[in-house]
Amino acid sequence: GEYLHIPQVRCEEVRDTVSSLRLDNVLAAGFSLSRGRAAEAVEKGSVQVNYVTCVKPDKPVSAGGTITRRGLGKCVLDSVGAPTKKGRLPVAIRRYI
Repeated sequence: GEYLHIPQVRCEEVRDTVSSLRLDNVLAAGFSLSRGRAAEAVEKGSVQVNYVTCVKPDKPVSAGGTITRRGLGKCVLDSVGAPTKKGRLPVAIRRYI
């Protein structure tokens, strides 16, 4: 018989809250970076949103968006919840490892 080999995609879910859906915030949450380092990576051109290089740290990311960070892998912004009392947004991010 023929076997289809399905590669095992390992991913982990990150739940966090962000102050806004800016790319640097979501990237920082998804890869556990400081926002400064995340913004720096974006400005250097090593981050893609939906497979297009983006150099603007303030670009908004919408649910379902894929963020790729060269050298770190990719993560998908799965869902965005209702704002908390403090106005932060709960996010669920799937990070591929």
